[in-house]
Amino acid sequence: MLDFPDLLEETRFEGDVNTIADQFDKKTKPSFRDPEESYYIRFAAVRETHPDLNIRNGQLRVQGYMPLVIL
Repeated sequence: MLDFPDLLEETRFEGDVNTIADQFDKKTKPSFRDPEESYYIRFAAVRETHPDLNIRNGQLRVQGYMPLVIL
């Protein structure tokens, strides 16, 4: 599970959590295919970069996702 509030807590991006979650749900989540691949969530201007948070060029990088299948 991706926990944007914890990841961005006490950073200048903390106020962007709702925007990131919205962009994730609409654009990034539907494209998840490979758990080994990185995916990007655009949420800010291109000038926004913070390597410690995996933010580069206004995009948050997240590791691939393995969907949960309930039988």
